[in-house]
Amino acid sequence: MILEDKIKLLERHYKSFINQNSTLDFFLGFKDYIDFIENDTELNTILVKLISERGEAEKGLAEKEKKAIDRLNIIWAELTKFIDENKIDDISIKNEMGDFQRWIVGDIQGSSTLTEALYYCLSDTISILYKKLEYRDFLKKYMSFWDQAGISLKNYLDFQEIQNYWDYKKIYDEKMKNELWGHVSYIGLVYEIISKGKEIWQKLTEEAKTNPKTAPRWKMMNYSLPLSEWNAIQEGREKRNSFFDKERTKNICVRLHNYILRVASTLEVKGVEPLNNSISKIKFDQQVGVLRCGDITHKFHRGAGGNKQKLELFRKLWTDKKLVKNGIEKIKGTTNAPEYLAVQIGLIPSAKDFTKNGERSNSFWSLIKDINRMLKKKDFPAEVERKNGVQLIITQK
Repeated sequence: MILEDKIKLLERHYKSFINQNSTLDFFLGFKDYIDFIENDTELNTILVKLISERGEAEKGLAEKEKKAIDRLNIIWAELTKFIDENKIDDISIKNEMGDFQRWIVGDIQGSSTLTEALYYCLSDTISILYKKLEYRDFLKKYMSFWDQAGISLKNYLDFQEIQNYWDYKKIYDEKMKNELWGHVSYIGLVYEIISKGKEIWQKLTEEAKTNPKTAPRWKMMNYSLPLSEWNAIQEGREKRNSFFDKERTKNICVRLHNYILRVASTLEVKGVEPLNNSISKIKFDQQVGVLRCGDITHKFHRGAGGNKQKLELFRKLWTDKKLVKNGIEKIKGTTNAPEYLAVQIGLIPSAKDFTKNGERSNSFWSLIKDINRMLKKKDFPAEVERKNGVQLIITQK
């Protein structure tokens, strides 16, 4: 099916739900609309590229957060040593310093980011200690003042790494409010709850029962409200929803639809076929997970090497592949951040967890190695490169 015909079908899906009066019919039509986009390779590429913009922003935030947390860990160690050496016994200080470690290991979870939570644990500790005159000379390096006399407090922990995080977070939050990719994350969750909310809820419930940490229970609690709203909508119990906001979803879909039409029109005008296999010797059937090149075949879902995450990862890589023919770049494709891909295939819940969870990041790179090993073993003219990101490169004559 040519792109023009796909756009016509997309328009039909869009018009069938966008002005629905019934809340249930609106959201069911919305699901069908997103289903159509996700199940079409070319249209899904447009959506994936939009979402990847958020991945890049999250990558920058994760880098800033890691440096900030490294600095906060150093400060925690310095304060711990000072408290021990001075034999300070204060229940409030013990609680704050203990909470710092509980946030680090994941025993505490909340609405604050990890950096914010750690910052307030330490700043509260410093505030308590500063009440003692004999501690002030030591503590002044963690504080800044409006005047030289050290009377009017300006800020706690005014270190460059921490300030860089605050500055970047402010920009990131503004973009989340204004950029389309920020709003698409909301309708992505709406779509997820409609499509498989009950299954996800069951998994979160089981994890909360077996895992004593706060994080699973926090995720389960946050998921319960939107899921209960969707259940109420399905049962016809109309009420004022705080998450399933019909007008908000509609406004975002209008922006998203116009964005897809705009990008698709430029592809048609330029004659670009970013995902069309016709100019590549390698063919990949995304539905059944079969890769072919002449007589060479690989089935991702069969045998001992079968792995759903590996298949899903290759689908993402295929969508953004680069094609080089006779030394000339025919399809540029897109290089994606590894943490973005890890989120997309369900290895981690958010990009910032990539650097925190060594086991999951190692699992991601193992998948990349397995794919490259298979491509080399079977003589496919392709390789997954790791240069400033991750991208599948097809090279042919």
